[in-house]
Amino acid sequence: MNTPSRQPAARAHRGSPRRVPAPIGAERRGVLLLIVLSMLTLFMMLGAAYLVVATRSRETARAYSKLSLRNDNVRLPHSQIFDTVMLRVLRGVPAGQNVNVNLAQPAPTGVFIAPFESLLDDKYGGEIDASGNSFVLSGTAWQRGTQNPAPVYEQPPVLVLPQVNLDKVPPKDKDGYAFATTDLAGRVITILGTGRDPSSHRILQATDNGDGSYKLVVDNQPRNRPYEPVAGPSCRVVVNGREFSGSGTAGRPNESWDGFDDANPFLA
Repeated sequence: MNTPSRQPAARAHRGSPRRVPAPIGAERRGVLLLIVLSMLTLFMMLGAAYLVVATRSRETARAYSKLSLRNDNVRLPHSQIFDTVMLRVLRGVPAGQNVNVNLAQPAPTGVFIAPFESLLDDKYGGEIDASGNSFVLSGTAWQRGTQNPAPVYEQPPVLVLPQVNLDKVPPKDKDGYAFATTDLAGRVITILGTGRDPSSHRILQATDNGDGSYKLVVDNQPRNRPYEPVAGPSCRVVVNGREFSGSGTAGRPNESWDGFDDANPFLA
């Protein structure tokens, strides 16, 4: 008699799903993601802080540098000092003479440069050798006759100096050769003159006029500053020595190359 009353309860028990208990720690799935995001945020804040500190430090350093350079007590004319050092390297310093560069205001204790040879002496032949003879020649360019009404006239693409009288004919060189007209070819001549800037040109051809003067043909290459004609019947000229024609000795200082030695310590 009790069997029919138990069947509905059994059906209900079999129809409802059995609840499975959740595993331990399932509620903590977002903790690891939260930790990663927190670390990334921390690193981003540290990077931003470092960037702000570096930017402020750079601005402070620049402001302090400008303040120091503008201060009259510590201001140094850097460009003048660098130019002076470069000129000393190019022009050289005579032996036995120390150069004291006092350019800063106030003047420093002194910047001493050891003697060394001149690079320009090698390029342009120097000025005076051991015997007192000058490698550099000077003279005057004159107009010559009615056909050449100017001491320097243009005959494109060159310039012509119809008559150049040297102040002094150089003596024989160390090899015993006397000065010849061909010795002028290849040298650099600087044309002076009143009311114009000096201009330098390479001598292409030299001809003896037969009266102690020389006719010179020089180049007139295109340049940023065009050639300015010479005004008047004459002008002064300077002819540099022949480049790289010496042996590096006291009598022939314009050697063909420079190396580290007692005369060139800066090439070490």
